[in-house]
Formats: sequence, C-alpha cells, structure tokens
Amino acid sequence: EVIWAIKQTEGMWTPGLSNDIPADMEKEVSLSFSSNSNGENNGKHFANHAKDYFAKGNNAIFVDGNAKKAARYYSMGIRYLPHDPSLLYMRGICRYETGNKEGAKEDWQSGSFHGGIDMSELTQLQNLKGYNEMLTYIPK
Repeated sequence: EVIWAIKQTEGMWTPGLSNDIPADMEKEVSLSFSSNSNGENNGKHFANHAKDYFAKGNNAIFVDGNAKKAARYYSMGIRYLPHDPSLLYMRGICRYETGNKEGAKEDWQSGSFHGGIDMSELTQLQNLKGYNEMLTYIPK
C-alpha cells in the first residue's frame, strides 16, 4: 500500500534548487491508512472524515470567530485529503487571520495548484482579513 500511495504522487514533485542549481533536498510525506471495517472504501472513508473536519472548521471560524481553532480542524481534514482546495484555501484564510501570511500563501498556492475552486462569491469570507489577498492566488 505504501508503494502504491507513493506512486500516486508521480508528477507532483519538482527538483529542489539552491541558487538555481539542482540540489539534494528532503521532503516529509505523510501517508494515512485505514483499516475501517464498515465496508466503506478508504477513499470515501477519508473524504467523510475530511468533510466532518471542514464543517467543524467552518463552525469555528464563522460561528465562534476562532481562526486558530478553525485552522486546526482544517489541518486535520488536510491529513485525509491533502490536495483539497477548499480545505487549503480555508486553512490559508485562518493562517492569515492569525498572522501567518507565509503559511496562508503556501496553502493558497497549493490549493490553486491542485485545481482550485471559485471562492469569489462566498460572502461569509469577505469580512475576513485575508480574503482579498487570497483571491490573487485563485485561478480565474
């Protein structure tokens, strides 16, 4: 399963550069495996967990106004779906809100790299500090 999972990342890697010269680099990769016994396939199982954490993150940011707590929930969802643009964009918003602008930019760039989604019409986001900057990272 580990070999299969790593092969799924083919084409996602770019060589490391130091002063524009290829250089050895290290990258930590997290893999999640599940032995769920309810008959649900792992993809659906992981998607359901990510969806639950997304909802908890939304509640934390939009109802409780707690960006730090919301970022933790979005991060938990990202463990299950690491390339999900919605989770990445929302964690980026929370990171921006808590002062981590570089982390926010990384999330927004990653979300856009993995397909992006149109978040320009989500009125709840327009009151958050990082909303306008986030839009500069979302492909049109």
